[in-house]
Amino acid sequence: MSTPALEMRRTLVCSTAHVTLATRNKFERQDPRDCHLPLIGCFEYGWYLWVPPHIESWLEDYGHELGEDEKALLRFANEHGFHEIKLDADADPIEGLHVYDWEAQTQH
Repeated sequence: MSTPALEMRRTLVCSTAHVTLATRNKFERQDPRDCHLPLIGCFEYGWYLWVPPHIESWLEDYGHELGEDEKALLRFANEHGFHEIKLDADADPIEGLHVYDWEAQTQH
């Protein structure tokens, strides 16, 4: 009996600082079962996002619901061959992606 092919997925692990405070607040309120948003789950220190395989057409259909920070993160992950993103408060920032200062954003 042969073993079926195993599906493998690539996950980009990066800092939660790559999203704005507004996006963080949205993720904290969002139901991950909403199929139009890339949020697929949360954990104690962050969130998991789905990276659409056909990013530009997906953004045309659903991008109006996303912030520029989310779009940039999804495009970056897609361009580098990732299927999912793990935004983790303990992860390091990635060079080339914007880092947002949540404290500064709360002072406005």
